[in-house]
Amino acid sequence: MLLSTVGLILCGVGLYPSIPGAGGVIDGCFKKSGGTLRVVDGPVEQCTSNELPVNWNQVGLPGATGAPGAPGAVGPMGSQGAAGLAGIIPAYFIGDDVNLNV
Repeated sequence: MLLSTVGLILCGVGLYPSIPGAGGVIDGCFKKSGGTLRVVDGPVEQCTSNELPVNWNQVGLPGATGAPGAPGAVGPMGSQGAAGLAGIIPAYFIGDDVNLNV
């Protein structure tokens, strides 16, 4: 009961651990002898003199672009489009004297 009450109080005043921290960064301390790694709440906890601070993020760097995929199958033929507008009849086709030797 006491622990849950203390937890609620800490959450209420903003002291609840924020792991990962801002921007998804995870802070840790790496023990110089033995290689033990512990995760810490960066702004609140500090590494001891026997530890080295380390950090990493939850999201890695973007990978290289993959190779293009194979072409897809040809789709079905579309429906007939709407009729276009009527064109203009050239002047040399108008009248009784039609000259087709243009």
